[in-house]
Amino acid sequence: MSQTLHVALTIVEILALVIGVAVYLVIFARQLGSISDTTGQATARVRAAEEQVRELGTAAAEVNSTLEELHEALSPLAEKAASRAVRR
Repeated sequence: MSQTLHVALTIVEILALVIGVAVYLVIFARQLGSISDTTGQATARVRAAEEQVRELGTAAAEVNSTLEELHEALSPLAEKAASRAVRR
């Protein structure tokens, strides 16, 4: 094999390698962009869910307070009903 052919084939091989790496990097960059977009959407949804849960937490505290008041009010009635049921 002549030296000129050897140099030409080496240059072609290096160009093929560089083009292959460039294509790989372009595909990789697109995938990273897609992952970034998806992560951004997920973050927005998690924040929205967090706001809703925060509102539920406040409402749950109010409901628990009301249930405690009902428990305090109905406990004596439940005791009377239980004692009357035992008597019969």
